Amino acid sequence: MNRRVVRTALAAVAAALMLIPAQPARSDDLESVRSAMKTASAALHSFRIEVAVSMMGMSISTVTTIVREPARLHMVTTGPMSMEMYVVDGFLYTHLGSTAWQKREMPPHGAQLDMVRALTDAVHMTVGPDVTEDGVTYGELLVVTDAGMLPGTTTPSMNLTCRYEKKTFLMHDCKTDIFTERFTGYDDPANVIVLPADAAAAVDGGPVPLPLPLPSAPPATAPTTAPN
Repeated sequence: MNRRVVRTALAAVAAALMLIPAQPARSDDLESVRSAMKTASAALHSFRIEVAVSMMGMSISTVTTIVREPARLHMVTTGPMSMEMYVVDGFLYTHLGSTAWQKREMPPHGAQLDMVRALTDAVHMTVGPDVTEDGVTYGELLVVTDAGMLPGTTTPSMNLTCRYEKKTFLMHDCKTDIFTERFTGYDDPANVIVLPADAAAAVDGGPVPLPLPLPSAPPATAPTTAPN
């Protein structure tokens, strides 16, 4: 049961990685804003994704830091089961709880943290009404991600309601009925990823098996079109 909650959190992060560079939308002109959001996202060097999951009476949170050049990722999961993961120099390093670090070679596309840029057409979006919160105006997107849209994985289809800042065209948050994810720390100087010595010393266990074991999440009701 605990593993299922952890897997749902991982699925949320996977969905977020798919959406960040390709996320479009504004209520007046979808295609022009699609281009603006891709341009704004492409200019980023780093960012963080904070996910909170609540299901089956349990709560779990993850914080993922993504740095693009060189491509690195660090994720920490807390809750009923703790996990830490790095993607550094083409290798995946993981450990659960107090277990020893494991090292596996990532497939070429698996190490590309911005693979979403090539998958824009695989993301289906509907524009919702604008929302103003704390003086900031957000555009709303109803998003359906395609199953398996992350190459070499079993990424599930997910339905999300997302908001982006209309001033910057950067993603703000996404929600389903079981998780919320916030996009923060855009180009924060604190987004530095350094592989710990004990992880670096792990023995190479060979290539990560394909498809990558990204889990499925409970299905959500398909979003309906919101009025402009």
